[in-house]
Amino acid sequence: MDATLPSDTVISSLWQIALDHSATGIAVYELLEDPDGASPDFRLLMENCRASEIIGVNLRSKIGGKISEMFPNGQETSLWETALQVIRTGQKSTHELPYVIQDTGHPGWYKLIISSANDGRHVVFSFTDITEHKEQIARELHQNTLLRTILNSALNGVIYYRAIREASSNGQGLGQIVDFQEVLHNTAAEQQTRQTAEDFRVRTMLERYPERGKPGEAANELFQAMVRVTETGIPERRVQYIPSHHMTFDLSMVKLEDGFVISLLDISEQVEQLKHIERQAHQFTDLLNSLASGLVIFDIKRNDAGEVVDLIYESISQSVLNDIGRSRDEVVGKGMLELLPGAMPTPWQKYLEVIQTGVPVRLEDSYPKGDAIHYLDVSVTPFSTNKLLVSYTSTNETKKMLQVLRSQAILFNTMSRNVPDVGALVVNSNLRVVFANGELPEELFPLNPPTGIIDRRLDQALRPTYRTELRNYLQDALGGISRTLIQPVGDRVYEVYVGPVNDEAEAGDTLMAMAIYRNISQARRYQRELEQSVTELKRSNESLEQFAYVASHDLQEPLRKIQAFGDVLRAQYVPALGESGADLVHRMQSAAARMSDLIKDLLEFSRLTNMQETHELVSLASVVNSVVQDLDLIIQEKRAVIEFDDLPALMGDAPQLHRLFQNLLSNALKFCKEGVPPHVVISAVMVEGRSIQGVLLTDERRSFVRIDVKDNGIGFDEKYTDRIFTIFQRLHGRSHYPGTGIGLAICRKITDNHRGYIRATSREGEGATFQIYLPIA
Repeated sequence: MDATLPSDTVISSLWQIALDHSATGIAVYELLEDPDGASPDFRLLMENCRASEIIGVNLRSKIGGKISEMFPNGQETSLWETALQVIRTGQKSTHELPYVIQDTGHPGWYKLIISSANDGRHVVFSFTDITEHKEQIARELHQNTLLRTILNSALNGVIYYRAIREASSNGQGLGQIVDFQEVLHNTAAEQQTRQTAEDFRVRTMLERYPERGKPGEAANELFQAMVRVTETGIPERRVQYIPSHHMTFDLSMVKLEDGFVISLLDISEQVEQLKHIERQAHQFTDLLNSLASGLVIFDIKRNDAGEVVDLIYESISQSVLNDIGRSRDEVVGKGMLELLPGAMPTPWQKYLEVIQTGVPVRLEDSYPKGDAIHYLDVSVTPFSTNKLLVSYTSTNETKKMLQVLRSQAILFNTMSRNVPDVGALVVNSNLRVVFANGELPEELFPLNPPTGIIDRRLDQALRPTYRTELRNYLQDALGGISRTLIQPVGDRVYEVYVGPVNDEAEAGDTLMAMAIYRNISQARRYQRELEQSVTELKRSNESLEQFAYVASHDLQEPLRKIQAFGDVLRAQYVPALGESGADLVHRMQSAAARMSDLIKDLLEFSRLTNMQETHELVSLASVVNSVVQDLDLIIQEKRAVIEFDDLPALMGDAPQLHRLFQNLLSNALKFCKEGVPPHVVISAVMVEGRSIQGVLLTDERRSFVRIDVKDNGIGFDEKYTDRIFTIFQRLHGRSHYPGTGIGLAICRKITDNHRGYIRATSREGEGATFQIYLPIA
């Protein structure tokens, strides 16, 4: 039997029943006019009950009607324009619109989806009630806001991290945790970690703290703890110092889903306070251990009646332990009467009086130690309500010092009375004489002996003629000014020192002023006699210099005549003289020439001895270069090599320095090895005076330029080092090496004129080195 298809009416009814039972409201509209028309309108073709319920209008009674008639104000909304746009474009349009629930009258929400039938004329309105969904979102937003408010009001920073894992190797189970991503945090977390919300959102933990992924670091231990909490679910709490923040946190971590919640509290201040307290405790302990004086803090022990029965050692300095010969463990926590029963009855009674009255006391005590008696200056002070502070200082040194001061006073008095030609006067800040003794000028101080002016005012102790001057000097001394002056008094001369007397043991304040008189009359006479002797010696030297000059000048004239007559004899009378006669004439002329050279060198040496200083800035490089040019012929003749570095410039006399280097280079060229070209190297270096052998004490702190003149000549035995600088001293015969024996003596005289030094080192056959030390300034 063939099945019969339902009629269109039945299908329409069934479709309508299905629509009415749908939770979604449905309404189908038809576009009445052309889409491009100026005033489009729609007609309701079908709907279901849910649509009428949601929008609050009985749409079934309006089927077939026009929208413009059903909703006269509909054109004022954008829904129908949107519907027209949907028909034209085929794109859905979604809206959320409010409505009033008919059963309760409460506001509700529905979601409207406008869809095109893709035929260019029909559009479907789908209404879905989303009131419960909106309320759920509102509740969640409220809870989230409430939660954030609670979190943000917390003092602790709170952060929820979710694990970031790498892919599992077998595709099953969870991979290894490689990082963490923040899910939620409060404002306290931002403040305490110094991170912004953007930092938390954009970057992972290891991106923000890369050091936590480095093995072997403290920060890495924290990361491993986070991994343990996430994997095992066992909470952890720790105190962690974070180097990147320079802060210390109290951290608590609890697992949440695939991650953990960390609560962190900045305890840096508390940690610093604890460290400060520990440092103070260590400092107090160090102070106790370093105190030279004794210090003890006692805890007062009382019985039930409130009576003091003992003093318990609470803190004690190391000096006290040394005195009683016990260790800290043996003393701290023990009672005084327990450790020292009956040993200190007098202090014990004083301690009780201080505890009862609350008034500090100071007393002197002593105790035997070995064969000696030790003296103490003791201070006892109440310390809070139940403690007693006892400090003491050994007065043994003070007593010894008093004895020393008494001895010094006696010694000073004895010296000032008995040391010849010396007198002393001391005044206090009020210019009252506190000490006077020794040989004070009678013309200044009329009372004899001087001790008679002690305790008098200065104006009363001095004669009127000298009051103002000495008073001014002593007032300057009280202000810290000292002076030394020469003062004639009658037929005597005194050297007077006026200066302050300072308290060296305290802040160095000026306490008194003193005037020390020393009779230098005899010394002045000796000085005048010495000056007279120096003047006479100077006059004698000038006469000798004049004599040497005249003698040298007058000796040159006969020598010139001898040489001239010798030339005439050799030129005109050689045949008559014969060979032996001519030889005698030649020897006579050579002797005359040597005598002439000797006189010239001697005259130059004499001039150098009395030459005045005319120092200016001289370039040693220019001086040496000029000398090399002067010796150019002999340098070429002997194929010599002269090397010199960049020599410095210094203050000196250019002609003398020229002669100095000329003599040294001439010697180097003269005393060379046969068949070996001379090679001379000149160099310079800075040295300190104390490095020079035999330097004067006044030159030890000065700076010098050391010029080395080194040759490859025949050298000499160093036992003759001092001899070579002496005038007329020669190490070689005149027949082998010509010269007068004055050249090196002139070199020494030139260095002396420059307040310098000259030294020589050598070995026979290995050349010589002359070291010239010239002061920089």
